[in-house]
Amino acid sequence: MSLALPVDVPVLVVGALLAAAVLVAGLSDRLRVPGALVSLGLGMVLGSDVLGWVDFDDVDMARNLGVVALVVILFEGGLTTKPDALRRRGPAGFILSNLGVLLTAAVTASALVVLLDVG
Repeated sequence: MSLALPVDVPVLVVGALLAAAVLVAGLSDRLRVPGALVSLGLGMVLGSDVLGWVDFDDVDMARNLGVVALVVILFEGGLTTKPDALRRRGPAGFILSNLGVLLTAAVTASALVVLLDVG
């Protein structure tokens, strides 16, 4: 007797994708390319853009997964930051991040005024 659950195929696909991601991470170290870039490329190749193996059209789920991934990345970064590095590089990072936000807001506001005639 064979028992097939409705989650068998998705679990297999996720497992295969995770295994491929591990292999790609090792490849990215050898090629000296950022792992995120190689993972994005793997996703594009396996997704509906090239091979069509993974068809993902749920925008809300993609947004939620992105938010969860961002939380995990920021949490891991906070846990692995050494206090000494934070003391040495913290002020410069704080200034650069705030200037970046102000510059992005200024460029966006200028583009809105010029292109869309927003007051």
